[in-house]
Amino acid sequence: HSRHELVLCTVQMFDSLGLLETVRLPEEMLFNFANAVFGAYNLVPYHNAWHGFNVLQGCYVFCSTMEQGKALPKPAQFAMLISALCHDINHDGVNTAFHVAAESEIALLYNDLSPLENMHTRRAFELMQNDGCDVFANMTPPEKSDARSSIVQMIIGTDMKFHNDKVAKLQSRKAGQFDVSIVGDEDDQALKSKKEDAQTLMDVVLHGVDIGHPTFEWEEECRWARLVNTEMVAQVSREEALRLP
Repeated sequence: HSRHELVLCTVQMFDSLGLLETVRLPEEMLFNFANAVFGAYNLVPYHNAWHGFNVLQGCYVFCSTMEQGKALPKPAQFAMLISALCHDINHDGVNTAFHVAAESEIALLYNDLSPLENMHTRRAFELMQNDGCDVFANMTPPEKSDARSSIVQMIIGTDMKFHNDKVAKLQSRKAGQFDVSIVGDEDDQALKSKKEDAQTLMDVVLHGVDIGHPTFEWEEECRWARLVNTEMVAQVSREEALRLP
């Protein structure tokens, strides 16, 4: 699919969930932002715009068809889809371990702490500063603060070093124990608990979708697996050239 087609499908997904109305976001502004995001993905074998769209689509399916996803408040769904769309912006085809070992610019910038994921998050917010791309433009300050905080946590959470923590959280509770539906009469403690549940659920789902291609139909999974392998083989070559451990 072309970049233009990916952008159109992105706008349609947000609109079909009622998210443009929720955050008072003009369709043209989301179009501009999505176009900028897909343009910011590099043409690497796997971590490219098509992977970004694939993860966005998975999160959209969760929010539109699954009980827990549909129960998420609309602002939370909006933050989740923005995170999915942006989660690998500007990925250069090598992983965090490579950046840390090579002492790359982003590894030094972020002191080896999830350098790729911090970079993806920063680039997402930078793109929002472009003319006509501020998807937070009509949010109230508290709404914007909540969205930014949620997006940061979700994208940083795609770092594989947090995988075991997420598995442990899921193993400690059944999915049905996530209480994310906000009806408006909660006291402060209940509201805080529901927001924490929603954030945990979104963190886990986004991460699961990000690494979820082994659940695809066999032929589709093989195609994605070949792309991952191509990217990793290229990384090994770069590691050998730089004599990295």
